[in-house]
Amino acid sequence: MRALYHPQFHRRAPDVLIYSADPPDPRLWTVRIDGRGDRCMYANPRDQWFVHETFLGRTDRVAVVSWHRGIREVDLSSGAIHPLAALLLLGSVTRAASAHDRQCVGMDLRLVSRSSAGR
Repeated sequence: MRALYHPQFHRRAPDVLIYSADPPDPRLWTVRIDGRGDRCMYANPRDQWFVHETFLGRTDRVAVVSWHRGIREVDLSSGAIHPLAALLLLGSVTRAASAHDRQCVGMDLRLVSRSSAGR
């Protein structure tokens, strides 16, 4: 038996969902609500850290953050993966975490479109 984390229903096919598994490598899985078709939709390597996946509107494509690499688009049926956007970490850490004064870490994140990435 596998735990299902972050389940999300497909907007056009309400009997299909995506989820992340435990352990999260690979992270991206899909299954029908009756348990049929449980499969890994993309087997990310262990050094490709995926977080925060979601369907792209009413399509069969899933957007997923590939941490430190950008946002990727994964096709639900084929598992084909393509860059969707670059994720650049700009700025610096503003505060360090501290149990005594309850400060936290803050960063400035900026999303850059695929056409302007690398410029």
